[in-house]
Amino acid sequence: MIMGVLTEVKGKILDRTDSPSKKYQVFVGHEVNKSIFRVKGAHMVDFAQALGALSPKYVDVPETDGKKDYSKIQAFFSYPNCFVVDMMWDAMSWCFPPEGEISEGKLLIIVPSKILHVGQSYSYKHAEIEIRHGQKLYTTGRCKEIYVKNSQLWIRLHLDTHTKENKLVVQSEVQFIVREGGFTL
Repeated sequence: MIMGVLTEVKGKILDRTDSPSKKYQVFVGHEVNKSIFRVKGAHMVDFAQALGALSPKYVDVPETDGKKDYSKIQAFFSYPNCFVVDMMWDAMSWCFPPEGEISEGKLLIIVPSKILHVGQSYSYKHAEIEIRHGQKLYTTGRCKEIYVKNSQLWIRLHLDTHTKENKLVVQSEVQFIVREGGFTL
């Protein structure tokens, strides 16, 4: 995949700025609202166990003076799922720029029940600190790509999650579609 609206398919470069995808390019770069998430050790353990990740580094919580010490465990690599997937719901408030004498633009997504989560990926390549119990994490991001394919609106968000001290913990991409009839044509 090439950044922006150009996509390579079977060796051919397709330009997605043609109709019907062109009108949606106004949303590329659109910021999503900031999300705040508090990391709790017990939740990290429950998440890892639910996925069958039973390695001691994820689920064995040592006790100190009769209290569980969650500061020693690591978050499972897909733990950001708990706080980044919900960012796709931010797109429900996105509006096209107003046209003519109309003071408000049309909503991009008109039927929220037509939204389907497609997938997400996580990159710790540039992470400055690991996800740990007790952290307060702030996720921000932008629309990276948006286009129409097979009568569905495809949206990809790029998200950065930082600590209160602005240290990067993970970069994520969330992709979702809006099925036909759920978005403004």
